[in-house]
Amino acid sequence: GGGGGSSGGFFFGKSGGGDMSVLTSRFSMKKESNEVWCMLVGSDNCGEQQLLSTFASMVPGAQAGTGIERYVTGDINPGKHSVRISLLHYSSSSKMSRARYLGFMSADIIIFLFSLDDKLTFSDIEEEFYPDALYANAMKKDKEQSPFYIVGYNAEKRSNPPAEYDVSTDVGKALSAKIKAKAYFEIGCDTTSQEFPKLIDLILKDARKLKKI
Repeated sequence: GGGGGSSGGFFFGKSGGGDMSVLTSRFSMKKESNEVWCMLVGSDNCGEQQLLSTFASMVPGAQAGTGIERYVTGDINPGKHSVRISLLHYSSSSKMSRARYLGFMSADIIIFLFSLDDKLTFSDIEEEFYPDALYANAMKKDKEQSPFYIVGYNAEKRSNPPAEYDVSTDVGKALSAKIKAKAYFEIGCDTTSQEFPKLIDLILKDARKLKKI
């Protein structure tokens, strides 16, 4: 199966039919020597589907699949110095808490995602997802600890000036500094936005350091 087509045009499934009878985890599969696993975590329906779709459209020949998590895998700069990036998303359902923890343990990079027009999704990062990621990092050796990124989505839906239920840029950056995230991004729904490619470029730099490529 595969499908880096136009944004939103790819499918989740390992074959054309998308066999959903057996759910497996991408983290249970063998990681290639040049592959980096990036875990996308946050409240459901705050941009994860769109970011996966945009990533698939950016990378020719990207593979999309679904199981315990949804994921897109693609090779950046194919050739001798190619880096394979797998972007994976877990549901925020309480039923997925153990799977998310295993994901935190296996991930090379962790991206916290929230919606800029929904303060509750922002609170979930600090109150739920970050503590779990921090605990998982504490279980790893220093060189294996996952760097954090924070991404605010739906930039166009935030009021100007921000309304009571919105998250301002200053508040987002303050949390980024508090949890020592490597970077903070605000990304709009427009797939031509350059912020997401900038995020992928930073991930690529991290990947080259992690894999010594």
